[in-house]
Amino acid sequence: MNDEYVKALEQSLQGVLGAMAGLDVIQIAPDPKLGHDVLYHDSITGVISLNSATVHFSVALIFPTSVITAMAQRMLPGIEIQTNHAMVVDLVGEMANMVVGGAKNSLDESGSELNLSLPVVVAGHDYHVEHKSEGQLRLSQFQSELGEIHIESSYQSKRG
Repeated sequence: MNDEYVKALEQSLQGVLGAMAGLDVIQIAPDPKLGHDVLYHDSITGVISLNSATVHFSVALIFPTSVITAMAQRMLPGIEIQTNHAMVVDLVGEMANMVVGGAKNSLDESGSELNLSLPVVVAGHDYHVEHKSEGQLRLSQFQSELGEIHIESSYQSKRG
């Protein structure tokens, strides 16, 4: 796992959630993730990648439904947001785009030339995230006043 990529991602998450939702998040120690040892219950996930000729970095930003719904309510006061509101699902895609885009900008400053994919959003109960990468998976966990937020990431070097 390339720690530079993970650190840029984690810092971007903290910055984006602070700026957009006024949410302070504290990181819980990151862990390598092996196989399917994390099963997500009632959550919404934004999956997005950073790619170059030499790198594939896959990222899944995972919000429990209750957390992202509370964030949406916080960001849009005066509008009653229901869990199944389309705006909640859209917000996860936007958050994934902003968080990974922020990490991309940081990495590009250090010489990387990365392309950002469009986010894919998955909502449901009891699912795993499959990354299109052979790299080791890392699970970064964050605690906030609204609940936990997770980032799964997988880094693969394409160098021969």
